[in-house]
Amino acid sequence: MKLKKELRAVKEINEQARREREEQERHKQQQQEKQQQKMEQQTHSTIHQHHHDPMKMGLEKTGSSDLLKAVSKVPT
Repeated sequence: MKLKKELRAVKEINEQARREREEQERHKQQQQEKQQQKMEQQTHSTIHQHHHDPMKMGLEKTGSSDLLKAVSKVPT
């Protein structure tokens, strides 16, 4: 009878330790996923920033008549 109680207690301790390990693994995995998402967001924002060329954006903002005036003023 005493052995059964001890065995039950050991099983309960092992089960509790297993649950704690699983919880720690889940927490660690969630942190890794958050860190990975941050890295992806930083990568996307960096790519997005480099995607715009300041010279091209300047040309797009100017009117077509201004562009023609600038081209006609260039010495040949």
